[in-house]
Amino acid sequence: MESLNRPVHCTADLFRSWSALAGPWGYDEPELFMLVFDAEGRPLPLLSGINELDPLPDEDMIGALCALMRQVIEAEAPGGSLAIMYARPGRRPAREEDDAWCRALHHGLQKAPFRSWPVFFATDDQVAQVPPDSLVA
Repeated sequence: MESLNRPVHCTADLFRSWSALAGPWGYDEPELFMLVFDAEGRPLPLLSGINELDPLPDEDMIGALCALMRQVIEAEAPGGSLAIMYARPGRRPAREEDDAWCRALHHGLQKAPFRSWPVFFATDDQVAQVPPDSLVA
């Protein structure tokens, strides 16, 4: 998991980090993963995850998540940023609920008062940045 300890300066770096996290293990259920980076792009030694997600996103939950992550960034990594990956078991292609989750996360991050990275999506066989056309409804 050395890739999770390297600074992230571009989306290719972030892709390597998410790919290292995803590995060949797969997922038992849909999950959100969050990485916090300091102002120089170094990851904090904490990886947060949320499982037992509803089939469709809840804007209040995403707002509360962003508020919590704001507190973490302000306290632990002033000037830092947040990266989020939505993952689920199975294979591609993306399903409607996947797109709904990724869109809601993207919109939540756009409103947040901290820097963020593009949303990523993972399945048991692939990790990728969410394409821009999936982020508009």
